[in-house]
Amino acid sequence: MKPACVILAAAVLSFGQTTDKKATPPAKAAPSAKPDTWERSKECAAQAEKTVAGWSQRAGSPPTDWNNHYSPKYDKCFVSISSVQISKDEKSFPTMYTTALFNAFERSPALANYCTILGHDDCVEYLKKLEREQDLDSVSTKTLR
Repeated sequence: MKPACVILAAAVLSFGQTTDKKATPPAKAAPSAKPDTWERSKECAAQAEKTVAGWSQRAGSPPTDWNNHYSPKYDKCFVSISSVQISKDEKSFPTMYTTALFNAFERSPALANYCTILGHDDCVEYLKKLEREQDLDSVSTKTLR
C-alpha cells in the first residue's frame, strides 16, 4: 500500500497546478517624474550669477549680498539681491537698504522688492514725505528771497 499513498500524495500536491505558465513582462521602470534637481540647481547657480552681474551693471555697484535657490516644486530659480545705498546727506536722501527677488530662469523683472530706512519700515512712504518736505522747503526759501 505504500506505492498508492505516494501516488495519492503526488496527486494532492499537484491539484490545481498547471504546467502552462503565462509569461509576465518584467515591470517597467517608472519614468522619473521630476527632472534631475542636481542639474537644475547647477543651472540655477550659473543663471543667478548672470542675473547678479546684470543687476550690478545696471546699479553701478555690486550688491551687498545675494543668494539663489532652485525650487523643484515650481521649477524656478529664485535670486535674492540685497544692497545698501549709503547717504552722504541724510536730510536729502537717507541710507536705504533694499532687497529684490528675481526669477533667474525667466530673467523677469523683480518679483518683489523690499526696502527699509533706519527707523522707518516703509521707505516709499518715508521718501514721499521727505520729498514733500523738501518741496515745501524750496517753496518757503523762494518766497523769502
